[in-house]
Amino acid sequence: MTDATTPPPETGSQLSQQEIDSGKTMAILAYIPIVFIGLIVSIVSISSKNNAFALYHAKQALTLYICWIVVALCCLPLCIICIGVPLLIATNICGIIFCVLGIINASSNQCKPLPVIAQFAERMNNSKNTGIALVVIGGAIGLWVFIRMTSLAGKLATWSPPFSQYETYTIVGAVVAVLFLIVGIRKVSEKN
Repeated sequence: MTDATTPPPETGSQLSQQEIDSGKTMAILAYIPIVFIGLIVSIVSISSKNNAFALYHAKQALTLYICWIVVALCCLPLCIICIGVPLLIATNICGIIFCVLGIINASSNQCKPLPVIAQFAERMNNSKNTGIALVVIGGAIGLWVFIRMTSLAGKLATWSPPFSQYETYTIVGAVVAVLFLIVGIRKVSEKN
């Protein structure tokens, strides 16, 4: 097994077929952008570092999600002058296209870098940088959850299943924020 802390070569020729097969499911799931599945799988793969193929794709996917969130947040203030909505739509379309490219690469047993994203993924390869990014995103999601909880303060005592869509997003957001903060702090405190 290759060292899981370094990304495999672009062709993946040095990885054994057994290692590729064992990490293929996690690599594909890392690119699923629905309900934080990809984010959670990416964080788990990066934390465990037990498969080089899954780790490579998890780092690519996590970098994709971080870039996607940052660009989307930059588009939000531009919605005031009406240019933000088309930019936000274009950002989401590009994010989905990159996810599909990642799924294609992972399912065809390739370790090809995603266009544009690869240069950021190499910088994020440092454990401390990844941890800082996770803490910042976890803090932002936590702030959003806090704002949502204060707006729902009167209804908190009556929360019971089935939850509304917004209540579900708040609960999932709280879980993801805590996960990001725990893994991010762990990454920042690691010694390289």
